[in-house]
Amino acid sequence: MNPIRINIICRGNMVRSPYIAGYLRYYQSKSPYRDKMPLEITSSGIDSKPNYPAHPEMLAKGHEVGFDLSGHRSTYASLKLLNKLDILLVTHTRQLKQIKETMPDVAYKTFHLAAFGREGVEEAPFEFEDPSQTSDTSSFENFFKIVEPEVERIWKFLEQSYLRSLKTNEPFSAAIFVPHDSLRSFMPKQYNFFTKRKFAMCPHCQSRRLRRMKRKGLLQNKLYPIFDGYPYHCGRCKKKFILFIGSKGVTSTRRKDKKEESWKKFIEKERERKG
Repeated sequence: MNPIRINIICRGNMVRSPYIAGYLRYYQSKSPYRDKMPLEITSSGIDSKPNYPAHPEMLAKGHEVGFDLSGHRSTYASLKLLNKLDILLVTHTRQLKQIKETMPDVAYKTFHLAAFGREGVEEAPFEFEDPSQTSDTSSFENFFKIVEPEVERIWKFLEQSYLRSLKTNEPFSAAIFVPHDSLRSFMPKQYNFFTKRKFAMCPHCQSRRLRRMKRKGLLQNKLYPIFDGYPYHCGRCKKKFILFIGSKGVTSTRRKDKKEESWKKFIEKERERKG
């Protein structure tokens, strides 16, 4: 089973996001389902400079809690990186707005950390401010007080989602957390500027590792071609499904041209027979 790749995003990837990601990994290591829940938790920064270590306060607090951030190095949250991830959790509304404006292709899987897992909550009830940007000595203490219950809440939400998937026999994948109307199951949105083409994406894992399969059965051979549906196989999640991604305008035009051609041939044969 492929892991669900969760990425925590802040501004510089040295203070907030590495600490929250490390805390979630700490809960993961202590969980009784750690070997069964396929999760991969990382962090990045939307305005980050690469290869910077974590803030000393975060190193000290992480060591006090029980996890080590000494090996952390900052990573820039590029579009290429975010496209490979399944769920993006931002620490502030500014990053959420920036991603929606500059990288709309990944906006559907981006959530505010304080709103993620809260039913009926669309906007974040509070923000995770950067404690290193203020001169207040108690800013780090206030940050830790806010983060600890939130990390515990998010991890319980992930565990409950996993247990619910076991009861319903639903695969534990990113489709559980991303709204189904956001999944790209019909017209793909990945657009290549040079070839002027759109690429199909898997509706389950958002991968582009798709392969067209041969049509099988009456539906695939007779019904689905009418609606431009094609059978696909995903090389990442190993699922088979039908994607309706054909150009309906082109296929309908071709169908119309074929009818006109057959009609012309019929008229010519009738004239030859009568003449």
